[in-house]
Amino acid sequence: MDLTSALSVLVVEDDVDLSEILEDVVSELGYKPIVAAGGKAALTVLASRHVDIIISDMNMPHMSGVDLLHAVRDRGYKIPFIIQSGSSSAETYRELEALGLFDFLLKPASFETIQAALSKAAAAVNKS
Repeated sequence: MDLTSALSVLVVEDDVDLSEILEDVVSELGYKPIVAAGGKAALTVLASRHVDIIISDMNMPHMSGVDLLHAVRDRGYKIPFIIQSGSSSAETYRELEALGLFDFLLKPASFETIQAALSKAAAAVNKS
């Protein structure tokens, strides 16, 4: 049995079109996508459902990807967390690393890049 098919991926993206694309990619790769339209919605999902991997946009209204990662870690979740962003700064990246960021993808991430990041995250989940 393919271990990815049992894993759920929380897709956190406020742009509806990008969210649908990412949901399709996650599904096509064999994972179970769960979609949240922003950080607050993602925290609601985490409180009620099991999530194996999180892939989140960096820049969202109300709660950024950094704020979401803070909130996830503050709640004790050790879930592999992948952030996508259209830009990167060394300072932000250091802050994310300190919080246990699993991977950082520059937008627009290719199918292969997303596949590789999710595959590494799945391997980490299956080890634990």
